[in-house]
Amino acid sequence: MQRWSVDSQVFVVIDAAGAELVINTVLASTKWHAKLVMVAVQKKSEPIDLGSMLRSALTLIASQGYPMEIFEVTEELVWHQELFAKLISHRVPFSDVERAFELTLTPGAAEKVVVTFDEEQ
Repeated sequence: MQRWSVDSQVFVVIDAAGAELVINTVLASTKWHAKLVMVAVQKKSEPIDLGSMLRSALTLIASQGYPMEIFEVTEELVWHQELFAKLISHRVPFSDVERAFELTLTPGAAEKVVVTFDEEQ
């Protein structure tokens, strides 16, 4: 779960883990009108406290790619790879994967981190 906050008040949470406790944890720890973006597949659901969701005015945004989507964007990715490459702020070799996690868990440290599997010797 990635969180963005101001003055220690969390206002955006991105769930890329799919853990069952995420929604109620977000409800208990975010400010009023916060946003939860769910990009992970929820493997198992837990009951959601809808009363808390209503009182907190939480916005739930679900995002999932679709199986055919990749065929629609592949040509654009190929022809404009230098443009899309600018979205990546850090490339980290697999041998230093812990650093990649540190970057992603530190607010403001990185935009998009890619772990590379090039030959490392």
